[in-house]
Amino acid sequence: MEQQGKQDEQGTIETEERIETQETKGNRETQQTDAAQQLQHSQEVKDTQVEQQIAKWMVGEIENRGMLRQEEAVAHVREQFGEQYVFTNEQGHASLEKEVKKAFRKLHRGRVAWDRDGFFWAWT
Repeated sequence: MEQQGKQDEQGTIETEERIETQETKGNRETQQTDAAQQLQHSQEVKDTQVEQQIAKWMVGEIENRGMLRQEEAVAHVREQFGEQYVFTNEQGHASLEKEVKKAFRKLHRGRVAWDRDGFFWAWT
């Protein structure tokens, strides 16, 4: 009987340890997921800030010079901000990524027009 009591006690201890281990593992996985989500959010915020910075530069160039050629914008963005803000479109031309253009449109609020034939932006 005493031996049975020790076995039960040992079994209970092992079960509790297993439960604790599973809870610890679950907590660790939750923390890793939370950390990954925070990192992703942080990167998205950073990207948004960079896109807005690019848009401000573009509007500033157009204000100062009256126009901005796409090739100049692409070259500047590549050099100053990195390749991730540039892509090659269906026609094979280097272009600014969608979120950059979106930030640009939001900032200029219709005061700038795109000239398709000349590949440049200018005041309307």
